[in-house]
Amino acid sequence: MKARKYLMIAFGLILLATAILLFAPRLVNLERHRALIEHRMSALTGYPITIGGLKLTLLPRLGVKITRLRIGSPQHFSEDLFTMRSLEMRIRLWPLLRGEIQVQRFIANAPCITLIRNSQGQGNWQHATAGSPEAQDTAIPPGTGETAATSPIWEMLKNLSLRKMAIRNGACFWQDEKNGSHHQISAIQLEARGIEMKRPVQLTLTGDFNGAQLEVTGQVGPLDDLSEGEPADLNINARLAEENLLHLEGEIALGKQPSGNITVYVEHLSPRGLLAALGRNLPRLADPETLSHASLEARLTGTPHALKIEGGILRLDDSTLDFSLETNWNTVKLKAYLNNLDADRYFPADASFMRRAGTPAPPSAKGRKAIPNTPVIQGDLKIGRLKIGKMRLREIGARVECAQERCHVPLALKLYDGTAKGSFDWYHRQQELQANMQLNSVQIGRLMQDVTGISSPQGALNASFNLSANPVRFPATLSGNGTLDMKQGSLLFPPALKTLFTFWKVPALGKGKFDFSKAHGSFTITDGRMTLGETVFERPPLRMHVTGEANLVRETLNLGLALRGSDPNDEMVTVPLRITGKFSRPVCQPDNAFLRRLKEDSSPLQEALKKDSKSLKALKKHGTELLNELF
Repeated sequence: MKARKYLMIAFGLILLATAILLFAPRLVNLERHRALIEHRMSALTGYPITIGGLKLTLLPRLGVKITRLRIGSPQHFSEDLFTMRSLEMRIRLWPLLRGEIQVQRFIANAPCITLIRNSQGQGNWQHATAGSPEAQDTAIPPGTGETAATSPIWEMLKNLSLRKMAIRNGACFWQDEKNGSHHQISAIQLEARGIEMKRPVQLTLTGDFNGAQLEVTGQVGPLDDLSEGEPADLNINARLAEENLLHLEGEIALGKQPSGNITVYVEHLSPRGLLAALGRNLPRLADPETLSHASLEARLTGTPHALKIEGGILRLDDSTLDFSLETNWNTVKLKAYLNNLDADRYFPADASFMRRAGTPAPPSAKGRKAIPNTPVIQGDLKIGRLKIGKMRLREIGARVECAQERCHVPLALKLYDGTAKGSFDWYHRQQELQANMQLNSVQIGRLMQDVTGISSPQGALNASFNLSANPVRFPATLSGNGTLDMKQGSLLFPPALKTLFTFWKVPALGKGKFDFSKAHGSFTITDGRMTLGETVFERPPLRMHVTGEANLVRETLNLGLALRGSDPNDEMVTVPLRITGKFSRPVCQPDNAFLRRLKEDSSPLQEALKKDSKSLKALKKHGTELLNELF
């Protein structure tokens, strides 16, 4: 009888438990508490949260279904930060009673993240309601240094298993109204099965990034020992538009001191091909073969408070950059060595954008906002060979020092068999670059040949100059001044000028060449227009005087040349010349104003020529023919 009694009691309890499981979802109607849940979650997170529907089931499995979840943005943004059509989760009930979490299904349908930065630089993820009284009421009290991997929740997750996890039709959008950029990843599909914390988790994610196929595969884990400080292995591969985008290999730890040790590989990437696949074709560059090959290798180690990059090797076309970096987020220290770079290859083929005349308008008072705190940057940079603006530089050594709105870069380099030493200063607020340089024994003829196509003057140049410009509108914004001096050089003249020199018959000119023992002069530059002071090339008993202007924006010349005697009070001993036209095709002709004065009264010239009998004979022989041709 007792056995029958106990059997009836057990059967009754089973019926009661079954009844509770069947009717509990109706008794505990989550819809009745939806408004309270929304309010508490909004206050806790600082974001406005709304839920379209909530449904709870206990049989045959514990299940929760959330529909039309929305996490809003601050009031001045129209788009929501996060939306999701539905989230369904089913958990086996009996293992849960034993402390095991066995998830049968975890399906997120159409989750969408939208990140927006407005024209003022504010992001829709920067909420304004955090810290409200509601948030403070529901805030979690400060812990004792507890991390995610050491919390009780993580101890529960150690026994987690997922039979099926999926994200279907996910999307992520990025919109920057400040610079007009827009990116999106759509059709995101994530599939994972048979997930257990004690085994590596296999992941496969696909999506559409700006119209190109994105695929991420790999594995992470095991994850069960993360709470004890044991690292978890990481091996991830990413492909975009059938290009091997990157490969991550290493380990991460999430204990009391979270850390990571990851090696990044990028192999055989074509930046040009990748951008074309994304529908972002490059402008036509000077060299259409550039940006065809790139690779990267670097080892990253770090914690939430510091990051170190070692053994970095970046290869781009024919250039290789070896680099290392160390930062605690307040200070960045870096070292880099670039073997060679032809920067001119990467400039747009149409360089007319650099020749816009005028100076940029100064920033408005509205735009002069305080620059946000930025890390202090300290670095050492070395470059073996560099070609930029057609100039060829070698063995560049620079020290980079950046803090707040100023970057100071003292440097030294070799330049056309000479040396250059000085500093560059970049001012972020004014968008201005300043250069203070001293040149020593630079072969100016070779430099001029590379930059302008004119190999004159020739000789070893010593110079000092102070220049400033807005690099975006160089040389239209170039301004400054400088001085120069040379010893034992020569001026080479183009064929058109040689023809005119045959009328001069001055022995010192030779065959269109004026050798000098020393030279000195000065210049000023305003908005890309260079004005030469009294620049003198001396070879006793003669002196060559050069004055005038060179327009670096339009690449035109307007110079005057004249020969005088060694005595500063001497009159000109030849007809002065004027050089006009383009840098590439100068036009040389006698100074018409001087010739008109000469026709009216030639006595000053005759007195000067008496000091040089050979020049006087040449003038008597050819002067009449020249004047008849000119007039």
